[in-house]
Amino acid sequence: MTISLNVEGEGEIDICEDIKLEIFHSDGRGEEMIFQDCKGKAPQLKGEEPVEVRFSGGNYQMRFPKVPPGWISYKKGINWKFRIVYPPIPDTIVINKECLLHVEYFTFDIHKGQALEVINPIYK
Repeated sequence: MTISLNVEGEGEIDICEDIKLEIFHSDGRGEEMIFQDCKGKAPQLKGEEPVEVRFSGGNYQMRFPKVPPGWISYKKGINWKFRIVYPPIPDTIVINKECLLHVEYFTFDIHKGQALEVINPIYK
C-alpha cells in the first residue's frame, strides 16, 4: 500500500520521511505501522470492532476514531490518501458549517473509480 497527504491550497505534501500511523483497538492496544518511502504493509486486523487511526506527517496530525477493520486489512494493493479541505465545503454530510475549521478525509483508493472514505469534520 502507498500513503499520501494532500492539503487544499498547498497540494501534495512530501511526508515520505516523516510518516507515523498508529492503530488503536477498543481494548487500548496500539500498533504502529512502518513505512519506507511512503510504502508499507497493511496489518491484518481480526474482529469487527472499529479501530482508531492516528496519522501524522509533516506538520499535520489527524485522528479517525471509527474505521472499519476490514478497510484497513484489505488484501489487495491499496492507496491510503489523507486530505484536508477548508471551507466552503460542499459535502452535505457536514453539519454546522458556520463553525467548521476544516474537514479531514481518509480515503481507501481500492480500484480506479472505487474508494471508501472516512470523513472527520473539525469544528472551532
